[in-house]
Amino acid sequence: MDKKDREILEYIFNDNNTTLSEIGRRLGISRQAVHKRVKRLIEQGLLLKIGRTKNSGYFLTEEGIKSIGKKVIPRNLVARQAIKREIRFRFKPDESEDIVFDKVAAVTNLKKFLNTNALDNCRYVFTEIFNNAIDHSSSPWIDVVVKFENYSLSMEIRDYGVGIFKRISDEFGLNSESDAITWLIPGKTTTQKERHTGEGIFFSSKASRKMVIKSHKLALHFDNYGQEAWVEKLKGYIKGTVVAFVVPYNMRKRLSDIFEIYAPYRYDFNFQISRVVVTILGKKLISRSQAKRLVQPIRGKFKEVIFDFKKVEMVGQGFLDELLRVFPSGEKDLIVKVINVPPELIPFFRRVEVDKNRIHLVDN
Repeated sequence: MDKKDREILEYIFNDNNTTLSEIGRRLGISRQAVHKRVKRLIEQGLLLKIGRTKNSGYFLTEEGIKSIGKKVIPRNLVARQAIKREIRFRFKPDESEDIVFDKVAAVTNLKKFLNTNALDNCRYVFTEIFNNAIDHSSSPWIDVVVKFENYSLSMEIRDYGVGIFKRISDEFGLNSESDAITWLIPGKTTTQKERHTGEGIFFSSKASRKMVIKSHKLALHFDNYGQEAWVEKLKGYIKGTVVAFVVPYNMRKRLSDIFEIYAPYRYDFNFQISRVVVTILGKKLISRSQAKRLVQPIRGKFKEVIFDFKKVEMVGQGFLDELLRVFPSGEKDLIVKVINVPPELIPFFRRVEVDKNRIHLVDN
């Protein structure tokens, strides 16, 4: 990095709204020369470009700030440079979710930071979660927090109502809020069938890079676009429900792709395929009762179910027999796939007498 590179970083650090043409005039070089240097600084990890050509902005990364001897901002680099603060909103539940999103997007200038895919996914997830808060929580108000981070946008929607896990547990007469989570993950679980399909949380987890749902003493985490899920027991108590999700600024995953994968044309867009993450129940799956609790919320709802055993350490024959023989026998035309079985557990699966035309153990 030479003197002019350092000066470019200084200009952007002090004023991220400056244009490449303005920097060129200040340095006495052409815009093309500035662009070439900026491109190299991005490749070196000192600058970050956000947005598309007309609305793009440039921001220093942590390494870029260090390189010019400035004090490093430990978190939310883009937020500090772009908007100088974390933006918070409070809404009454009498405003529709689409209007609320448009207000939030206008104030935070989301179009400047998000590419088309990211903006579409962000709108979908936000409106689904906000609408859930309106219809289910009975909360007097709903809080929204927007944070701009290094490479992604995070949004948090919080209500102060009943709590999502408690509402599901009470509605379906479940033993605990933990059991409610097993009903929530596969989708098609709703406490208001006349107004909701129960698909919102499922598709929102697939449209977000990360998503977490917190309520009372539990947190349900989704990572890697919903491919991984786990439950955390919280130390404190959270009144109502908090849903936070993360969307990268430059997102490749399109919303239409997500619907095509999980509600494909061959199933008439009826949401007939889902992945059930069994690790949500723990690492040791032994009894038939565990299997019954796992399949109870998905009975009669899907044509294809994928059980992921990625982090399971122990299985019992009773659990496997109930899951792979008894459960499918009562589901006409159901296809079951089992993936990510640890090598040491495969002999247990081989012992179960299953309909091999419908039950498939997929090799890792």
